[in-house]
Parts: sequence; structure tokens; C-alpha cells
Amino acid sequence: MNFIGRMGVYMFIQELGRILYKNKSYYLFLIGIGFYWALFFSFSDFVSVPCSSFKDYLNNGIQWVCVSFVPFLFWIFISMNKYLFAFLFPILSIVCSILTYFRYAYKFVLNSMMLYTAFNNDIRITAELISPYLILFILINLVISFLFVWYRFKLDIYKKSYLFSFNSFLVLILFFLMFQGSSPIKRMIEKRIPANLVFTTLDYYKGKMDIARERERSFAYVESECDSVTVVFVIGESLRPDHLSINGYSRKTTPNLDTLGIISFPHVMSPYSFTNEAVPYLMTRTDTLHKQRAYKERSFIDVFKEGGFYTSWISNQDSEKPYVYFINEADTVFYVNQSHNVYSFDQWLDEDILPYYDEMVDYDTSKKLIILHTIGSHWWYNLHYTKDYEVYKPVLKSKIVSYCTDEEFRNSYDNTVLYTDYILSEIINKLKDKNAVLIFVSDHGEALGDDSFYLHGVSHPSMLRTAMFVWMSEKYKSLHPDYVENALKNREKSYMTDFVFPSIIDAGCLNTDILVKDKSIFRNAD
Repeated sequence: MNFIGRMGVYMFIQELGRILYKNKSYYLFLIGIGFYWALFFSFSDFVSVPCSSFKDYLNNGIQWVCVSFVPFLFWIFISMNKYLFAFLFPILSIVCSILTYFRYAYKFVLNSMMLYTAFNNDIRITAELISPYLILFILINLVISFLFVWYRFKLDIYKKSYLFSFNSFLVLILFFLMFQGSSPIKRMIEKRIPANLVFTTLDYYKGKMDIARERERSFAYVESECDSVTVVFVIGESLRPDHLSINGYSRKTTPNLDTLGIISFPHVMSPYSFTNEAVPYLMTRTDTLHKQRAYKERSFIDVFKEGGFYTSWISNQDSEKPYVYFINEADTVFYVNQSHNVYSFDQWLDEDILPYYDEMVDYDTSKKLIILHTIGSHWWYNLHYTKDYEVYKPVLKSKIVSYCTDEEFRNSYDNTVLYTDYILSEIINKLKDKNAVLIFVSDHGEALGDDSFYLHGVSHPSMLRTAMFVWMSEKYKSLHPDYVENALKNREKSYMTDFVFPSIIDAGCLNTDILVKDKSIFRNAD
């Protein structure tokens, strides 16, 4: 760089420093806003995150700073116009006050299901959530926001055109780095206050568009061959077959299922190791040759409805876009633990499904299809079982994978399996006196240190092997002895999870032109 160029850079830096110094009160004002939002709002998302070491606290502190930096950048840009700032700052402070209060008081996390509930709730139910503490918290933050607005009007900013350009450029560059694609930083902040206001609202309306989009009906006809039957389909989460004692695992992780006459299929593979792709594969005619069907055709719920079944979906997970259409095919939908997502580290249990399940099992109709989408053995495992089922110790003490031992992984994971065994036994016990069949399939497996892989989401055999079993009541067995015989003969076969669609239709005694009987676990035992 020549002398003139160096002088130009030096003069620019000197002038910029002079502007920053003259506006020091303005930037101190912005720093004050940053601390206010970080302490009053962003901090609420990190209170319940488990920490057991200095590294945990350091990691969470870095995440907190990154999340808090988003509103700081936003207010840098907005505060350049005092009138725009005076309009937006109190409004967003009130909204974030409400979100933060419910995060502390009820462990609520804003997601698309929460928005659905808020927009569709009876006003009396919503009114019951309003308390004096909520009003007080809103008023405190409203007073603070007005003080910031008052101070902003008092500021006399030394204006230069390139001050605006500098602020705008800084904000746009940093926003681009944080929000581009599916970067780790974006995934970290999009579920947390205040960025979740934007991303959750977008997800909600995208979900509504996906629901409204009409899909193809895959069949020409459906015939029902029985008058009364209850079919239960349980979608498990991250459950691998080799950690079930019913499949020979050394630990007694399925003491209830071991005694219930389960027919287990230990050689089932999912083509996907993450829920958003695995569930559409389970629900539709999709197979490895026709993957597009998962996003063009309706699910087997539509087949059951055409066959005269009353259908219900009880979900203990988020209604994600890839399978929200199928959820809304059902006659009745229940969302359990609507306030949770993978960034909320509060207890999240499948036993909360049971009251809704009991209601649907006892619903006054002769033919029922009940789908239960469980949280099962999803990471962070400690959240998904109660203390009564913390049998194997030591358990995980950190949510950061690299800080955990393989022993802790295995113990906490096996505790979730033990708890899942209890939940499944409760589900089955409700069906014993009925003409009923239950099919359980986990969406995918889980890596627990296998070849140094952990959790799921990439392609590794431990993540693709999925637990699967079928249970039939005595009445159902007496009506379908051939199903029992064929299932027993087929249990050692290797299957992809595309067997679900024909098998569950077969289990419901439905006949349709799209039923490929050779793919059903209840047929083709030769």
C-alpha cells in the first residue's frame, strides 16, 4: 500500500474514532440496552440448562452472549431513528416480558404448537394464565422501556452520513453471518428469545400452508373386513433394538414387555437417522424406489378414515413441517407438552400422553386408529424418565457430548428404555380386554459411542437400526391366528421401515387396491 493509501486509511480511522468518541453517550446507551435484554429476557432460556463443570458454564455463557447479541444488533439499527425506536422498543419489551414470564413460571417455550394453541384457545382458558405477577413483570419492563425511550430523545447524536452507513453495514454483515442457511449459530438462536418471535411465526404460517396444500389420494377403494377393532401405532424415538432385554440385551431394560407376549423384530432398519425424514417414510407408501410419495401422497390415516375408523394423533413432539400434514389428517389431534422443544432442558415425559390415550381408547366408536408419537429416548436422556427409573448410574451430568463418558451415555439411555417399557406396558394394559393390535416402531436408532459416533442425524448403522415389535390381544389372536403364526415366522427377517404402511392396513382388517400383502409382517411367512 502506497503512502497516500496509508494516509487515507489512517484518516478514516481517525475520523471514525472521533465520531465514536463524540457519540460515546449513544453507544453507552446501546450497551445498556444490550445488558437489559440479556439479563431480563435472554437469560431465561439458559437458567435450566444442566451444567456440572466450568466448561459447561463457559459454553452456556458463550451461547448466552451470542443469543443476546441479536437484539443488541437490532437496536443499533432501529435506535438511529428515535421515533421508530420509541414505537418498537416498548412493544417488543412487552411481548418479550410475556414470553420470559411464561418461560420462568410454566417452562413454556414458544413454538408453532404454542402459537396454534394461543390462536385457537377459548378466551377463558387464556385468561386463567394471567396472574398479578405477570402484570407486575410487564409493568416493570414497560417502565424500563419508557426510560430508555426518554433517554434516547435526550441524546444529541453527532451525525455523519457514514456513521449511519457504518452501523448499517455492521448490522447487516453480522445478521448475515448469524442467519445464513442452517449454521450452528442460527440453530442456536432461532428457538430462543427474542429471535424465536420471528422464526416461530414463520414456521407457524409455513405449517399452515403445508396443511392447506392438498395431497393425492393413493387408493381407488377401501373395504373394511371387520366390525370392531382398535389399532394402536406407537412411533418411538431413538430406540435401538439391541438395548431391549426382550432382544437379549444383558440388562433387564424391558421387564414388562418381556412378560406381555410381544413379538419383536430385531432386524429392522430405517433409511433415515432423523425424525423429519423417518416419519414420512413410516406413514406413506414411500419406499427406496418412490421417495417422492412421502411429500405428495396422504398417509395410511386417510385409508383408515375411508374404512370407517375414527382416527386420533397424540403427539409428545413438535409438529414439524415434513409430517404436520399427516397429523392433521386425523379426526382428533392432541399436542402434549406443547411448550417443549430440544432447546428446553425441563422434564419432558411420555406419561403425559396417557390421559389423552385413555380418552381415545374409551371413545364410543367401534373402529379406532390411535397414533402416539413419543419423545422416548431423545437426547438429553435425563429429561425423559423420572427418578424412579434412574436405575443405572452414574448418569449424564452435562449436555455437551464431549464432556460425557460412554458409561454415562449408556446408563442414562438405558434408563429411558426402562421408562419406555413402563409407558408401553400401560398402553398395552388398556387394550387387553379389547379386540386390539399394537405396532411399535422407533423412527430411527441412536449412537452411544459406536465407532466414536453419538446421538443421531448422520449415517451410521447404530442410528439406522430401529426397535420394532407387535402385540395382539387374546381376542385379536383368536380372530387372526394366521397373523400370529406369520408374525412369529417373520420376526427374524430383515425389514426396512416401509413395511409399516402395508402391515398396519393389514392389521386393521382393511382391503384396498394399494395393499401390497407381500410386504406385510402378517403375511408371506414362507
